Amino acid sequence: MVFYPEFSDLGFAIEVEKQIKMWVKTKKEALMNKESEKLPNLAKKNFKYVF
Repeated sequence: MVFYPEFSDLGFAIEVEKQIKMWVKTKKEALMNKESEKLPNLAKKNFKYVF
């Protein structure tokens, strides 16, 4: 485990864990590498439409 913040509220910790599990791989890697400045751009969805 690379990223492990401490929480005083177990319920909140579980919510955060569930949220992170749904992130794309690149966003998780930025979190692990302590590159928090990249997180907002990685949160944007890049949809490619094929017509």
